Amino acid sequence: MMKSIFRILIDIAIFICLVHAWWYFALLLAIIGLWNFGLYIEIILAGLIYDALYGSMKVTDIMGSIGLVVGVIFFVILTFIKKLVRIRE
Repeated sequence: MMKSIFRILIDIAIFICLVHAWWYFALLLAIIGLWNFGLYIEIILAGLIYDALYGSMKVTDIMGSIGLVVGVIFFVILTFIKKLVRIRE
């Protein structure tokens, strides 16, 4: 119960940070969420929200969806690192 409330609070804080353009705090909270929760897909959703708010209007190149790319990269890398670390414990 407390873990789900903590997850919801982190999600709300990430959303508030994205709306106010505090990207570094949002990224830090997303990394904390990725490390503490099993399958933290919200980081990809945060990347989509970032792109919708601040992405460029040109969607034909990678610069229009940089938030999504960063979210997916962090998701994949930290999920892999988390599996490596937790197997060795």
